Amino acid sequence: MTTKKHPRLRLQCSKYLSSKRVPPRPQVVSLADYDHVQEVTKEGSKKTPSPGYPLVCVTPCDPHYPKYPVMKERCEEAGINQSQVHFSWEVAAPTDTSGARSPFETVTDTTPYTGVNHVVLDSIYFSRRFHVRCVAQARDKSGHLGTPLRSNVATVGTEGAICHTPVTTGTARGFQAQSFIATLKYLDVKHKEHPNRIHISVQIPHQDGMLPLVSTMPLHNLHFLLSESIYRQQHVCSNLVALRDLKGLSGQDISLGPGFDRPYQFHPDVREHKSLQLYKHLNLKSCIWTFDAYYDMTELIDVCGGSVTADFQVRDSAQSFLTVQVPLYVSYIYVTAPRGWASLEHHTEMEFSFFYDTVLWRTGIQTDSVLSARLQIIRIYIREDGRLVIEFKTHAKFRDCDVVSSLVAL
Repeated sequence: MTTKKHPRLRLQCSKYLSSKRVPPRPQVVSLADYDHVQEVTKEGSKKTPSPGYPLVCVTPCDPHYPKYPVMKERCEEAGINQSQVHFSWEVAAPTDTSGARSPFETVTDTTPYTGVNHVVLDSIYFSRRFHVRCVAQARDKSGHLGTPLRSNVATVGTEGAICHTPVTTGTARGFQAQSFIATLKYLDVKHKEHPNRIHISVQIPHQDGMLPLVSTMPLHNLHFLLSESIYRQQHVCSNLVALRDLKGLSGQDISLGPGFDRPYQFHPDVREHKSLQLYKHLNLKSCIWTFDAYYDMTELIDVCGGSVTADFQVRDSAQSFLTVQVPLYVSYIYVTAPRGWASLEHHTEMEFSFFYDTVLWRTGIQTDSVLSARLQIIRIYIREDGRLVIEFKTHAKFRDCDVVSSLVAL
């Protein structure tokens, strides 16, 4: 009896990356240590991420990964790079006194300034002693996601704070806040950049993990206000809408001086553009947020919710007195464990008062009939000589004969 041998079929399994799964575990480090991943993740390292700086998820296909020279060829064979990796983040509340740790939850709360599926996790999503890890999934050419791979667990440190957070004694997650400073000033026609404008400046002391919201309208329903754009439409004079839609908010270029020069702080390839637009208002050396806005009088009253509270002529004088009041709402937003938002809310009223010269009109041609017209104010400002100028257009709703020479500026 003879046996018949069958040839063996050998499958080449060397290209295991074709499944689009990132083989080794990603690493979570502080963005400040992005150039020193190997040093801060090696065994025995006691350096922990700062509570006041973003975290970054470093995958094996990232040139900053400790073993990238080994993984580079495999990543290229599989066609995987950072732009094809989908990121998500999970956080867990700090370990309690008994040593128990709550389960991880996926971060889902987006804001107008931050995303939750980016390689960088903003510092508003965690606080001291929080446990954080990232989830990386490689994406194939068809857009399908591979097997999720979770990183190491990074515990946010209590040391190395950038802007110290006052903590109430005896409470695990208590917090306090310092008062902000708001000023309102008129810029005359001699101002080079913003002539005849009202300058509003708000300075807010920063604490690690804090997000400030500034608006001339009341701030309600934080979750929806931050996550749904429709709830932000009424906040035109605020830092809640896109820069291109803002009324008056200054969009100056980012300065790279002290407080704006930390590693990857404004790196466009790492940070999201909308995050950069927010954090250019924060100086991490002085720990101060500064928001500047410029409005004309019409915008301040008709758009921003301001109101005229006093308008009268000074006795025995050719001057009149005008007071404009503008409400200001400021909320300090903090993350709650492990998700959601808590806030400290502030409200103040800003006032702007000034004198202006009036022109006394002599009695002219009069008629007993009731005339109807439509009037629309275009511009209000104060001239160099102190006179209040009101520009307007009218549409008469009666038969008339206009005398142009009688139209004078106030």
